[in-house]
Amino acid sequence: QHKYEKATMNYFRRVIQQTTRFTPKILMMYEQELMNPNPPIELQSLIAELYQAEGNYLEAIDELEEMIERDPFNMVFYKKLAELYFKTKLYDDVVALLAKLYERGIFDEELINYLAASYLEIGQMNLAIDIYEKLILMNGEREGYYKILADLYYRNQEIPKAVSMALKRINLNHQSASDVIIFKNKRLHVFNNI
Repeated sequence: QHKYEKATMNYFRRVIQQTTRFTPKILMMYEQELMNPNPPIELQSLIAELYQAEGNYLEAIDELEEMIERDPFNMVFYKKLAELYFKTKLYDDVVALLAKLYERGIFDEELINYLAASYLEIGQMNLAIDIYEKLILMNGEREGYYKILADLYYRNQEIPKAVSMALKRINLNHQSASDVIIFKNKRLHVFNNI
């Protein structure tokens, strides 16, 4: 049985329950396409989405990896694969996938954010800090990056930088001041000297 058939049939069972008008044409089209040794990449993308919707992440990952081999310049595929790797806690795979892009100068904000978060998950705090600093340069309006950096600097014993990030965060969003005060109070012993 072709590996696409199960996911496709499950999908169409759900579609049939919702609408029957186009179902026969859709089924015939997919049945023909699935017979090809290299199905259209759009079909492969749909199949990956079906696997993901069913919670079959490993099959979805296999499809996306194959799609990237076939079209290595499609950032949408990288984003989907990075999301699935991260969701399934395959942080080393996220790093392997995205570090090469990052080193080549591809600074897609969403991809870089996955890379930084994965570095944190595998204990590479300094690499994560470097990336979040670059993310702030790319998009200095994202309050969340300042929050993360303030915490990372604090954990890394870089207190002046932590304070600087907290203040920049307050400048972006005055409502975040209460959150920053809570952060300060938790670390009061360090901030007393500032």
